Amino acid sequence: MKDGSYNVLLKAKGKLSGTGTRTAQAEIPFTVEQEDYSAYVDEVTLSSEKLIAGTSVDVAVKLINNGKNDLEDLKLTVEVPEVYAKQSIRIQSIEQDNEKLIYLTLNIPEDASSGIYTLKVTAVNAEASALYTQNIEVTKVAPKVVENKDKVTPTTVSMPSIKQGQGAVVSLEVTNNGDARKTYSVVLGGVADWTSSARVEPEAVALNAGDSKTVQVYVLPKEAGDRSFTLYVKDGAELVSAVQVNVKVAASQASAGTVATPQINASWMFAGLVLLVAVVAGVLLYRKENGGQKKQSSSVYY
Repeated sequence: MKDGSYNVLLKAKGKLSGTGTRTAQAEIPFTVEQEDYSAYVDEVTLSSEKLIAGTSVDVAVKLINNGKNDLEDLKLTVEVPEVYAKQSIRIQSIEQDNEKLIYLTLNIPEDASSGIYTLKVTAVNAEASALYTQNIEVTKVAPKVVENKDKVTPTTVSMPSIKQGQGAVVSLEVTNNGDARKTYSVVLGGVADWTSSARVEPEAVALNAGDSKTVQVYVLPKEAGDRSFTLYVKDGAELVSAVQVNVKVAASQASAGTVATPQINASWMFAGLVLLVAVVAGVLLYRKENGGQKKQSSSVYY
C-alpha cells in the first residue's frame, strides 16, 4: 500500500436473546506510511512439494519493492541451513512499486536425512532486508541393495492392517549376534511406489556383542492393497541380514468412491498406530570360505 489515509469497514452480525438478529458496523480510519526502502518476499513456489535427497528443486520467488525508492544491488538467497543447501543471486534493481519473479535451483545433498526442514529466503541490500521461511519435507530414497541369495534370505513377517493416508510406526529390534562390537547401517527398501513418505530411524546402530537396539520404520501409505517393504542391515558394504514386512493397506473412506490423494502432514504427526514386530526366529547366520576353512561371521537379527 502507498502512503495515505484509508478506512477499514468492520461488520458484525449475531443473535441476541429476546431481540432477534442484530447487526452492527463501524468504519475505522488508519494511516499508511511507506518506508524509504523496503523489500517484501510475497510468494515462494517450489517445483515439487516432495524433495528427494540427491536431487534439485526449482524455487520461484516473487519479490516486491514496497518502499518509496528503487532497490539496487539486492542479494536474494534461498537455503536450507540444516543440510547446507544454498543458492544466491544478485538482482541489479527493482523499481519502486514494482515486483520481480526470480527463479533459482537448489540442490539437496545426497546425504541429507529424511525429515522436516526450514526453507529460508532472504533479500538484502544496504538499505533493506526481507525474510521468508516455510517448512519443507525431504525424503531420502534408499540405495538399491543387491541381495546375495546364497548368504542372506529375507525373513518375512506380516503386520496388522493400516489405513491409506494414516501413518504407522513399525518397531524392529536389531541384535548383534557376533562376538565383537559392530556398527551396522540400516536401509529401507521397497517403499517408493506405495508411500507418500517413509524413513527409518536411526539409519545406523553401534552394538557391542549381544547388545540390541530398536529401530523405527515410519510409513505413510498413499496406495491401498497388499504391500511390503524390506529392511536391510549392512556391515560396511556387506549385506548381513534382511526382513520383509508385509502390509495390508485398507482404502480410506475418501477413496472408496472417488480417487483421492492423501494429504501429508508437514509436521509428520502419525496417527497413533505403533506396532511392534518381534521376529524371534529371524536369526540369519551364514558361513563363508576363508583359506579353505569355514568361518562363522557376525550377523544380526530382528
